[in-house]
Amino acid sequence: MKLVTYTHEEQTAIGAIKDGHDIVPLTSLAPNMLALIAMGERGVAGAQTIVDQAAQSVPMEKVSL
Repeated sequence: MKLVTYTHEEQTAIGAIKDGHDIVPLTSLAPNMLALIAMGERGVAGAQTIVDQAAQSVPMEKVSL
């Protein structure tokens, strides 16, 4: 899983790249990347669960990394 900080529609957020071309937002898990990292393994597991169950994603061509 690749984690990213991205900007979409003038808002900066954290997410995970899914299938190499979409970003799944992770802001429901942590407000920023430092907070997600501070969560340790719990953060990684939570992020993976969100990615696996993602109903929404943002195409990478519509964001700035």
